[in-house]
This record gives sequence, structure tokens and C-alpha cells, in this order.
Amino acid sequence: MIFFLILAGLAIFFFFSLLWTGYKGFYFPILIRKAGSGIKKVACVGDSITYGFHIDNWFFHNYPYILQVLLGSGYYVRNFGLSGSTAMRSAKMSYRRFPNYCKSLKFLPDVIVIMFGTNDANAQNWNGPEVYTAEYRELLQSYRELSSRLMIWLMTPPLPLYPKTEVDRAMNEHILQEQDCVKALAEEQDAQLIDLCEKTKDHPDWFQPDGVHPNAKGAMEIAHIIYDAIKGACV
Repeated sequence: MIFFLILAGLAIFFFFSLLWTGYKGFYFPILIRKAGSGIKKVACVGDSITYGFHIDNWFFHNYPYILQVLLGSGYYVRNFGLSGSTAMRSAKMSYRRFPNYCKSLKFLPDVIVIMFGTNDANAQNWNGPEVYTAEYRELLQSYRELSSRLMIWLMTPPLPLYPKTEVDRAMNEHILQEQDCVKALAEEQDAQLIDLCEKTKDHPDWFQPDGVHPNAKGAMEIAHIIYDAIKGACV
């Protein structure tokens, strides 16, 4: 009887691990680090690209985890990515409507790395660059209010949609508009800029077959880009 109970427990753990990781790996909560005194807290906020949707062996290959490894013991990195979410409040899955948003605020980060735009660029969400800018500004200001010392790294969304359909081409046009919006917001909000759109546009090998989500190699590259930016700013 004990054997079957253990087996049932493992089966339940396996099932919920797959659900949590997008059917791509296992979730090991005992490996999650806790922040201690003097450790800088880094919040990674964004959509499924931040979360690491459908990356093989999700726990070790999502970019926030890799960023944690690169930054080392002086930092505590948390992944607050939410698949399908948007910066725009007016869109169907505004990030601010979900618990990850509140959790990221309560985390009280010292550094925040934030990237939205891929879902905002979808035709069903897109309301133009003015709305994207205005509602993204509201989101950024809610983090800025946490602390005057908060360092914000604002990333443009990547440009992985190598056009296959008219829908892809339309999204690419919107993402290019978003690139200009994010650059302007970074300057306006005194945030640091990482132009991921520029850095990914010639690297189809960094993305999964859907042309949207980074693969393990892409997540590694993105983590290194962020790491170089953060460490360069801290020198």
C-alpha cells in the first residue's frame, strides 16, 4: 500500500510539473533560492518569452535562471514571466490583471528587467503606438514608485517572426513600431535600454519552430546580453 501511495505521489508531482513548465521539464521548488542580506534582487517581468514557454528542460533553460547562474551569489533572480500577457491595460491579458504582477511588486526588486510587446503586437490587441506607449508608461511608473533607487532595464521585444503569413508581417510592423516606443520610454523614464529587437533580428537559430519563442540557445544568448548590460552598468 505504501509503495502505491508513493507511486501515486510521484505521478501527481510529474503531472503538475509538466503543467507548470509547459510540458517540457520538471519543477524543483527546493532549488529556488532566497534573498539574504546584501543580495540584490532582480525581477524578470514579461510574457512567455521571459517565462520560457516550451523550452526543453524549462527549469534550467529559461533565461532568468541562466541569468541567476551568470550573476552569481550576489544576486537573487526571480522569473515573473506570464505567457500571453501584455503591457497594454486595454488588451485581453493585461499583465496587471494577474497575480504575477502583484508578486513582482511585493518582491521589492533592486533591479527589474522588463519586456513586453510580442502579444501587444497581435492584431487582436494592437491599438496603435500611442496606446502602447501610454499604457506601458503606466506599468513602468507602478514599478518606479517602489523605490527611487530601482534600476529598470527596459527591453524591446525580439523580432523573431520571419514572415510566413500576412499576420506575421503585420506583427513585425507593429514590433518595429514598438521598438521606437520602448526607446522613447527608456529615455523618458530614465531607464536603461536593451534593444533585443536589433540583437535578435538576424538569428533565426535562436528561436523555436514557431518563430516566436526562444529555444535553449536563444534563452542563453538573451541571458548573456542582459548579464553584460547589468554588469557593465555596475562597474
